[in-house]
Formats: sequence, C-alpha cells, structure tokens
Amino acid sequence: MAIFHSSIQVISRGQGKSCVAAAAYRSGEKLYDERQNMSHDYTKKHDVESEIIAPGNAPAWVYDRQKLWNEVDRAETRCNSRTARELNIALPVELHKDQQKELAREYVKENFVNKGMVADLCFHFNDINNPHFHVMLTTREISKDGFTNKNRDWDKKENATMWREQWANHANKALEKAGFQERIDHRSYEEQGIDKVPTIHLGKTSSEMQKKGIDNTRSDINNQIRELNRQRVIALQEYRDLKEKLKQEKSNRYSNLLPDERAAVLKAEQFIKVPLTYESAENALKTLGNMREHKLDEIYSTPYESEKEKIRSYIKGIDKCIGNINNGIKALQNKDLREFYKEYKEYFPKEKYYFKYDEMKQIKYISQELGHPISIKELKSLYTENGSMYEDTENKIKSIKDNVSRLEKAHDALNTIEKYQNIADKWNTKTFGKARFQKEHQFEKSQYDNAKDNLKKYGIRNKYDLRSQERAQESNVKETLPKLQAKQQAISITLKTIGNVLQVIGNAQRNAQSQQQHENNFTKAFKDKYLEDEMQL
Repeated sequence: MAIFHSSIQVISRGQGKSCVAAAAYRSGEKLYDERQNMSHDYTKKHDVESEIIAPGNAPAWVYDRQKLWNEVDRAETRCNSRTARELNIALPVELHKDQQKELAREYVKENFVNKGMVADLCFHFNDINNPHFHVMLTTREISKDGFTNKNRDWDKKENATMWREQWANHANKALEKAGFQERIDHRSYEEQGIDKVPTIHLGKTSSEMQKKGIDNTRSDINNQIRELNRQRVIALQEYRDLKEKLKQEKSNRYSNLLPDERAAVLKAEQFIKVPLTYESAENALKTLGNMREHKLDEIYSTPYESEKEKIRSYIKGIDKCIGNINNGIKALQNKDLREFYKEYKEYFPKEKYYFKYDEMKQIKYISQELGHPISIKELKSLYTENGSMYEDTENKIKSIKDNVSRLEKAHDALNTIEKYQNIADKWNTKTFGKARFQKEHQFEKSQYDNAKDNLKKYGIRNKYDLRSQERAQESNVKETLPKLQAKQQAISITLKTIGNVLQVIGNAQRNAQSQQQHENNFTKAFKDKYLEDEMQL
C-alpha cells in the first residue's frame, strides 16, 4: 500500500557533515573530498541508481558528481555553512521501477531544477517494501561560470509544506494513470480529521535493528501505536505520552551532568548543531582543524594586512569553537567517570577515584569483552592464562622455524656432498700420486666429511628423504605458521592491554594507600595535639 513519507534535512558544516560524503553515501560511489583530503567509499552499497539533473544554463561539469559537490564545498567559506538540502521520499510500491523513476524525475524537475537548483537524484531499491529516493539540492544559484549567490527564497519554511503537497499530487496522478485506487495525503491525521495516531519515523539504525530482530525503543513505540490503532481505543493523551517518552529519552543524556557540565555540553551543541557525542565532537574538531590550517595558509599567502587581520579574527572564532567542544567532551568524560564509579564501586572501592578517563576506558573495554565487570583477581588470572597461551604459541612457532632451519642446513650439506663426491671416491682408491692428491684436496675432503656428519645430525638419509620431509613441512609453513603468528599477535595485544590495566590499577591502589596514610598521619597529629593541650590544662 502506498504511504506518504517526505523528510527534509540540511547538510551543514556546523554539524560536522560533508556534502561530498553525503553524495557518496547516497549514490553508493567512491568520491574524493578535496576539503577534507580524504576519500569516501560506499561502493559496497547495492541496488542504488543515480543521476544528476541540472538547469539548462549549468556548466557540463555538474554532471560529474565528484566535481559537482567539491565545487559546492569550495563555494562556501563559513565554518557552519549549509552546503546542501536533502529530501528523502518514499516511492509508491504499486508502481514498477521505471514508473517510480519517471515520477521522481518529473517531481524534481518541476519543483527544484526549474527553479535553478542542481539535483543529485539517487534511488534506493535494496528493500522491496521500502523503495525510496534521496535528492540532494544545491543552495546557490548557478551560471555557466559556476555557483554564484545564495538564494534565500529556497530557505523559506513554507517551501517544505509546498514540496510535500506537490509530491502527494504527483504521486496520486501517477497512481491514477497506472490504474490504482490507492492515494496518499501529505496532511497529518489531525488535519485530515482522522482519529488515528501516526507512527514515528524509525530511521536507518532502528530499521536495521528491527530487521535483525533486535528490540529498540522506536520500533517498540511503533508496534504499540499500530496495536492501539487496530483496536481503535487510542486517545490523544496516550499518543502525547508516547511522544513525551521520546522527548524524555532525549533529555536523559543530560541527567547525570552537573550544572556547569550541562552548560558546557549545551554550548558545544550550539556550535555543532547536533547532540554532542564523542563521534560528533571528533568529526567537528577534524573539520574545524582542517579549516584552521586552510586559513593559516591564507595568512601566509595574502600580502594585505587588512585581509590578514580578518583571517586572524576568523581563526579566533574557530579556536573558540574548538575550546567549547573540548569543554563539552570533558563534561561527558566526567559524567562517564561518575557512572563508572557507581558501577564498579564493589570491585575498586577506593581505587576507582584515582582512575583517569582513558584508564577507565581500558577497564571497561576488557569488562565488555568478558561480558561483566572485572575484578583485580580475575584480571591477574586472565593475564597469567594469556601469558601461558603466548608461551605455548611461541614454542610451536619456534618448533616450525627450527625444523625449517634444519631442512635448509640439510639441503646445504647435500649440496656440499654432491660437490665433493668425486674427491671422496678417489681418496683411498687412487694408485699413483695418492699422497699428493690427498694433500691438495685435504680441505675439500674435510668439508665432505663434515657435511656427512651434519646430515646424520639433521636426520636426513639422502635427497629423497629430504624432499619427503620438505613436503611434509610445507603445510606447516604455509598454513599453520601464519595462523600461529596471527594468534600470537592477538594474544600479545591482549596481554599488553591487560598489563596496562593492571599497571593503572596498581597506580590507583598506591595513590589510595598514600592518601589513606596521609589521612591517618593527619588524624594522629590532631590527636597528639589534642592530648598535649589537655595536659597543659
């Protein structure tokens, strides 16, 4: 059954997003991002079809996706510039693929391209129950020479309602033309006068979790809404309660923050325009760092002092953004540390307060690998166990390498025997000039005798025996040895991680003991002083 879904978002540098990366993801291609000096490769995506539609006055290079979005990025100068606008629209499942694509093309041309925008249209047909398309739109007008001014008329809020309505009109005409009775409506249920609650948009992550059978809050809420609608007993207040639950979950990430930490996080989010996480902060800092380097290059290249002053002022603004984001990260780290103290208080009753954030991450990493919080005793046992495994693997590797060395030496001994075999045969059988012959070839005979002795030591009878043992060893060298070396490397990494954690815990224990000793000394000094005062009285 045809459904209406049309969402609009803006791709902004202020959110740490790249229009080149977005275009690569939507089109399932590999694109090089000149501003970030990196490639975005999404060629593993399948069932993606894409095309670019542009106004008649656009230069030819707009049909090169990589060139197009790098030029879009180059046209923007601000750290929070909006580089593109994107619509994500569901296609009617009743239409076949060619009808769906033609419907989308007509809609995009009439509403965007004819207004002067360049449209990057990408169809996703990887889910038969959810065919849809993404269209990324430029925000600047274009001429034969490239991008010019921003068109602020395209930013008006009323456009969103108009574009949604136009899509419904185009889709319904296409359904009618194809002989289907189904229709879609861009209006909300409340505007249509329908006593029914709309489901919420799942998004990519929740949809994938739902397909894998993994429970998640958003899909659970949708299931509840569908059941309530089916029974026709839902009330508006219940719907509001469900929406409030989502709102509450959004605010929970601030729940364990102190007032100054919450202020730091909110201030950071004002700059990056998305919820502050370690990932979003890292992306924003990387973008700001690249911009800062670019501006520094501009200072050295411009001869005008007035321009240099403007650039310095711009760099100060970037530094302020970076400082606020780092403060927000520090607030999140403090929050994580407090949660760690609470979770691990029975395992590290005193030591926990002396862990730094990176040290806490190492402890939690090992605990997550094991599936439960880990104690010091268990850590030491794990370290010993992995040490034994490492030593056992090392012995097996050494055994294979020693055997390879033995066979190589045996091969050299056989070559020496073959080289001096003629002299050995004549050594005692020569009739005339025997003494002279033996004197002249004493070194070669010595080499021959040593090679014969070594061959016995290496456990090789002849070249046929050597070849037989080499064939038996080949599987060890080609298959077993690489596996053992990979296993040894993995164990080594685990040992290093556990060793670091044990060192961290040891340092924390020493700090805790030192602090306890300091408190005991202080208490004793206080008691001594009190007794002295009592005696004087």
